[in-house]
Amino acid sequence: MIKLHTSTHRDIDQKDSVAPTAIAILQSVLDHQSDCLMARDWDGLHDTFSLPYKRVFINSETIIETRKDTQIGHTSFLDSLESLSVNQFIRLATDAEFLGKDYIEGFYVSHVLRGTVPMVPSYNNRLVLKRTNETWCIIEIESSIVVPQWPPDLSIKPTATIAPHLGSKNDVRRSLAEPLSLYQAFLDAYGQTIIDKKFDAFCALYCFPCSYHSLTKDLIVKGPEDLAQVFDDLSGSYDGRRGDNLVRTADRAEFLQADLICGYHTALVYRDGKQSAPPLKSRMLLKRHNTKWRLISVTNALDDDSYSLETPRPNNQLPTLREIQERTKSWPTSL
Repeated sequence: MIKLHTSTHRDIDQKDSVAPTAIAILQSVLDHQSDCLMARDWDGLHDTFSLPYKRVFINSETIIETRKDTQIGHTSFLDSLESLSVNQFIRLATDAEFLGKDYIEGFYVSHVLRGTVPMVPSYNNRLVLKRTNETWCIIEIESSIVVPQWPPDLSIKPTATIAPHLGSKNDVRRSLAEPLSLYQAFLDAYGQTIIDKKFDAFCALYCFPCSYHSLTKDLIVKGPEDLAQVFDDLSGSYDGRRGDNLVRTADRAEFLQADLICGYHTALVYRDGKQSAPPLKSRMLLKRHNTKWRLISVTNALDDDSYSLETPRPNNQLPTLREIQERTKSWPTSL
């Protein structure tokens, strides 16, 4: 965790009265994280990430939501370095800029060395840091290598190819938009289409194909024809079959890339002002299309093995996106 207090940044070659530059902050985070990794300081390493965060390679991407998965990935990475007798893992920042006041986009090169000998071809990376109070943590990281598996193993020589993309001038993080507010606005609009019985407007909030997940089920939603039953089931929370009102409250949300929100919310069904069903935890992934946010994936903490929400059996635990990714390996594309 990199806390930007003057006393902890005297090594950034700036006067104490001058705020650190974006590239200085980036290099400080990289150095601290590399130190934690090589020392197997997992607590220190965890604190350099904001959960959830997105991890991208040329041939794969994944969203990490837990400290456990963070440690699994980095343990494998470090084990592979040690198998190559690597004694220096150096990452040098090359460029960085502020995206608004709370995000930094940066670029760096990774050098994997035994003494002065490269054990893996040096490769380019891009990352985004998020600031919470005065702490900068990684929320998106992209490396220009092809890895054969997850967790990554550099002992299986990775292929270094093109550099990461240069980012997007339309990155939502350049604005003053808050992910939690955008996520709640989407939830409200989603519910209003059901209250108004506007099926076409409900379908317009989806990006097809999208995916549905529960604790035991994974489905591809190919088009509006797959949503008719869902729309009817959800209507039951408003028309008296299960209740007369459903309130979705956003718990947290994050921008995981220029046009992606990962959000978590709780749904409560009421009848005559009293809760009539157990709370339901859910996660949605929203993708921006022009100025509109659309649903590309939804996960409900349901124990039942059916798509219907008519008689749900909520569970407190959502399956992670990593677990879902493992379950859906046979799908044409992964999340």
